[in-house]
Amino acid sequence: MITFGRDISVTENVELSTEKGDITVGHIVNADNGMVHLDSGDGNVLVGKDITAGEDVTVQNTEMGSINGTDIVAAGTTYVALTRGDLFLNLAEGKAVLVKMEDNTEASQVDKILAEASGGAGPDVVLTGNYIQIGSLTAKEGDAVFHLTAMGPNNQRLIGGNFAVENLSAKNGTQMPQLWVNGGYMHVDEGNR
Repeated sequence: MITFGRDISVTENVELSTEKGDITVGHIVNADNGMVHLDSGDGNVLVGKDITAGEDVTVQNTEMGSINGTDIVAAGTTYVALTRGDLFLNLAEGKAVLVKMEDNTEASQVDKILAEASGGAGPDVVLTGNYIQIGSLTAKEGDAVFHLTAMGPNNQRLIGGNFAVENLSAKNGTQMPQLWVNGGYMHVDEGNR
């Protein structure tokens, strides 16, 4: 188990990992010029406040356990992944955002996702899970079409549970090549429909 009750503030990389046990960060993990990597093999990742990085952020659980946090913000890619558990997050923000839940339940919820509409070769936002429930999904910058992918766990096309995006906003339109889901909802606020 790794527990920090106070702020962690560094100018380079932050790497915390456990094979078994929780990672609990009470306040802010800040790497202005580096990356942040939190990896719990079998345990929960609990973030009391924000994670901010000048490069990439990875928060993952490779075996069993949930991820619970407020804001995860990266200047590069924000990658949040869990194998078996639920995700509770206020904000995931980055140039690209990847939220991968392999065996989650309907309790999982991400309130906001902000990513750039980069026009690059890969998608701007990747979502996987049994249940994908997003409050708002927004292209924060970029003059390209916002590229999204959504699929079920373990590279399955079908999202077995619910897929919901309460508000989708992208000024230059959104492209999602496919969406296979048992039940779903998406409300488009801005952009070409």
